[in-house]
Amino acid sequence: MVKTAKLLVVLALAFIALVWVEEWAKGPLETVQVQHTVTEGECLWDIAAYYMDKQDGVKDRRRLIWDIRQANKIEDPGRLQPGQVILIPLQRRIR
Repeated sequence: MVKTAKLLVVLALAFIALVWVEEWAKGPLETVQVQHTVTEGECLWDIAAYYMDKQDGVKDRRRLIWDIRQANKIEDPGRLQPGQVILIPLQRRIR
């Protein structure tokens, strides 16, 4: 039983190390700011969905929404106005 537990711990650590090395090998990240003009009926969820494929898949949509809110000091995302220009912080791999 103890040997099995030790083996599982070793395998889990090996897997974590493999994933970390794979991400590290892809290269460092840089954050770029893209301007977006809000259109009628747009919400942060839709805007983040549009920009998800414009980055290197580093964040999920909820994290991108959080970063957009922080970059633009948006306290109430329901108050976006058509014509409002917001910054979209995207992470991309430096190649």
